Amino acid sequence: MKNYYVESSSAALSEHGMDFFFQRSRKGTISAHDHIHEQLEFIYVTEGEFRAFVNDSEYLLRSGDMLFMRSNAVHRIFALDSPELSYYVLKINVSVVFELASEKNAADYVLRLVLDKGGAKTHWLAGEEDTQRIARCFERLIEEYRVQAACRDMSMKLWASSVVLETLRSLMALESPETPEEGAGSNLTAQIYRVIKHINRHYSEPLDAEECAKKANMSYSYFSRSFKRITGKSFKEYLNFVRVSHADQLLYSGDKGITEIAMECGYNNVSYFISVYKKMKGQTPLKLRKKETVQ
Repeated sequence: MKNYYVESSSAALSEHGMDFFFQRSRKGTISAHDHIHEQLEFIYVTEGEFRAFVNDSEYLLRSGDMLFMRSNAVHRIFALDSPELSYYVLKINVSVVFELASEKNAADYVLRLVLDKGGAKTHWLAGEEDTQRIARCFERLIEEYRVQAACRDMSMKLWASSVVLETLRSLMALESPETPEEGAGSNLTAQIYRVIKHINRHYSEPLDAEECAKKANMSYSYFSRSFKRITGKSFKEYLNFVRVSHADQLLYSGDKGITEIAMECGYNNVSYFISVYKKMKGQTPLKLRKKETVQ
């Protein structure tokens, strides 16, 4: 059973920090199987209709639509019944955002792009004002891709960065205005981002909010409030989110037992792991595995 795979970086991603390509599909086929990667991914539909699944959400994509996949989002795409079916794919490393932004704002921008606080926008419909701005950047990117003029590598990276920029602006415009807490600012965002990276790298180990607060040089109460405000999740909720996401990867892509998966994802108590998983996913890990095996 191998219904889900972790996609490795292409040569273009390694060399330029981005990859851009054209995808043509046949009706009724799978355009992209279940997969996951750390890069930000943008799908820009040029012809036909597709059905996309991102984590637990489903989207109908039509010509002129854009779909945005955040880091480590499980996604797959099906081509529907249209005579012509095609789209462009842009993948870009998160490190590119750090290169483009000032040190002051980089962590804030990256968090907005990689974190889904719950209900974050993923699908941009053709005709929307924000979509039109993003589409113009895509059209210039497509033009450079096709023409192969002088300095093509520079131009493509600039227009790819513009896609990211307009997407970020659109996401920021959707946020409700908030009054920052006293002392909150870019340094605070950077501190929380460092903790998030620590969680993503060490999720299989015992992790404690108080210890992470110390790593961030913050009091426990201030750390807890700040973490929730910036990520939309409490420390415990985010830790469980990361652990369950990695459990999904193991459930989809291997034959390890539930107990072994629980241990690898940082849960010493298997019953607690099953309880957390069911609460987040609406079904037990064993039920999910049986359903995927039947499919």
